[in-house]
Amino acid sequence: MGAANYNLHGKGAIWHIRWKDAPKVERPEDPKKAIFSMHRPLREVGARKLAGDVNGREFLGKCVNDADSRVRAAAFQR
Repeated sequence: MGAANYNLHGKGAIWHIRWKDAPKVERPEDPKKAIFSMHRPLREVGARKLAGDVNGREFLGKCVNDADSRVRAAAFQR
């Protein structure tokens, strides 16, 4: 087993796996752009902000029919 080579020190292990040359992720401030983000927490924050006023709720109503299931889910979580 490969685990025998791993030095266990009782402090746990943190694994950070990421794409070596990953492009920088855009983090839009505008909630109408944030709801289309690939970053789930950003989508959810955008949806909460949009739910705070009539125009935002109207926009979320349109997002419910979006082709992207992540956008639809964020719109429903308001």
